[in-house]
Amino acid sequence: LLGVVRELCHQGNTVVVVEHERTLIDGADHLIEVGPAAGHLGGEIVYDGSPQKAKDQPSRQRQLAKLSANDRPGPMLKLKGVKTNNLKNIDVQIPTGCLTVVCGVSGSGKTSLVEHTLYPMVAKAKGKEVTSTADTGYQAASLTPKKLVDQIADIELVSQAPLGRSTRSNIATFLGVMDHIRKLLASLPDAKHLGLKPGAFSFNTPGGRCETCRGLGTVVEDLSFLGEMEVRCPDCEGRRFNDAVLSVKYREKNLNDLLQMTVAEGREHFHDQAPIAKVLGIVVNMGLGYVTLGQHTSSFSGGEAQRLKLASILLTGSNDYNSMLIFDEPSTGLSDRDVDNLVRQLKLLCDRGHTVVVVEHHLDLIAAADWLVEIGPEAADAGGELVYEGPVVGLKGVKASRTAPFLFQ
Repeated sequence: LLGVVRELCHQGNTVVVVEHERTLIDGADHLIEVGPAAGHLGGEIVYDGSPQKAKDQPSRQRQLAKLSANDRPGPMLKLKGVKTNNLKNIDVQIPTGCLTVVCGVSGSGKTSLVEHTLYPMVAKAKGKEVTSTADTGYQAASLTPKKLVDQIADIELVSQAPLGRSTRSNIATFLGVMDHIRKLLASLPDAKHLGLKPGAFSFNTPGGRCETCRGLGTVVEDLSFLGEMEVRCPDCEGRRFNDAVLSVKYREKNLNDLLQMTVAEGREHFHDQAPIAKVLGIVVNMGLGYVTLGQHTSSFSGGEAQRLKLASILLTGSNDYNSMLIFDEPSTGLSDRDVDNLVRQLKLLCDRGHTVVVVEHHLDLIAAADWLVEIGPEAADAGGELVYEGPVVGLKGVKASRTAPFLFQ
């Protein structure tokens, strides 16, 4: 990819790339870093100059914590005779209770192995309906031992599919925080004086919301031949609720003010409200502290949606709930600092007894694996073979590996 971009420049083009991948960053002629953090903590030019000189900047240093791998992986699930798509009759082991990363070049067969074979086989064994994103036409001889498969309580494919198209869904509603906020506001003296119940602080039901926009803050106007356009509600001016509801304030902030807060700001504002602070803290740890509480989930990117799903799992999971969780390239669109946060959360899931399987390219996430599986060595017909399986350190001497030269450079 870098070679293609360089060729565009040689042809006289000006190329501007938004990127996290270090190979592309280091291969640039000029580097601009925006930060230092996300949301209201960002928006500044941190660095503007040569990529080579930028390597000495603190912000350019590797952020990933040196998390020790599990030296003694759990009992092994054995997937035998896999021929799905381009896979060449391979046998693969997946340890339970650990973080397994499946790597390899694009098109090598990683998704065929994990999402199109392992996932539907375990789901079928658990009597669970396979989602439409997974191919049910897998080809594999067996998944054993049966006793170990039976011990898996549930399996979930945590994809980058949108959380939903509802314009009424946001982080606060998706993670259940909105229920606590409504009850908190309804318990305040001003709310009791006005006779406002928790339902009045909902934009999903009549009573406290603006009925012109039905709590959305915007309305759609038909501009005839110009089509439809979303504009600010003329009655509430985007505030979503009526004056009575907005007169109730918690620490000088009404409900509309609270929904405009970022998750990080919300965690500080509700620091003494444990049910709210706990949820928002997990979202911050996912690197999503910059998202506002009222932002529609339909507007989230695939990576943001996947991390919110992970936050939901962490909130509902328990120490003895043995599930298999499959992630497809969760590092997409993440900076090194965000990947650091992600690895910590994936390790936390393993500590709780879950089995985590990740299809991934990011070198830092690969390095943090308890167990590594590489499929390849190349793509399509030149791939589909088991190049390596075992602890990460063992990949170093594998000549057929396309990952090792970059991982151990």
